[in-house]
Amino acid sequence: MEVKIWIHPVKHVKLIEGHEKNSHCIHASTDGSKNDSGVGSRIAIFSDNNLRATLKYRLNGRCSNNQAKQMAIIKALEYMQYSKADEKTVLVYTDSRITLQMLQNHKKYKHIIEQIRTKVIEMEEQEWLLEFSWIKAHAGHNGNELSDQLAKEAVSSKTIEECYTRIPKSAVWSDLNEQSVKQ
Repeated sequence: MEVKIWIHPVKHVKLIEGHEKNSHCIHASTDGSKNDSGVGSRIAIFSDNNLRATLKYRLNGRCSNNQAKQMAIIKALEYMQYSKADEKTVLVYTDSRITLQMLQNHKKYKHIIEQIRTKVIEMEEQEWLLEFSWIKAHAGHNGNELSDQLAKEAVSSKTIEECYTRIPKSAVWSDLNEQSVKQ
């Protein structure tokens, strides 16, 4: 059985409104995608408005779109934490309001959400300034459009090893219901 370590409610993820003028040196645009081909996450990392890295990951095909979007965030944070960045101010963009709401709601204990919360606290202890912002999907924001396009590529890529296999409970229940109907 997995031991859960609950994060104290006073520790929280910082959200900001808007994205046009800010003082963050690093911007990470994250996205996830799910279709009939599979589930994938993609990240575009910008430093001083220059594209520095693109990352893509594939999840188990039964994972959800929300899990893909959340996995993109945790993978972006991991990448930045271990990069040799001089500046440690980061703004993470996501088009997933549900993910941002879950990060703020300490009554929600989803596995990847807890990983994100834990990583944020760990990085803040290393003097990172991390903030998150919602961005409207398909609205012309370069980083979001790039991460969206690349997430769709990650979905269909068979050369990328699966990085996450914890399927949502809803998929398990769906499978059980299908099996009971067939019997």
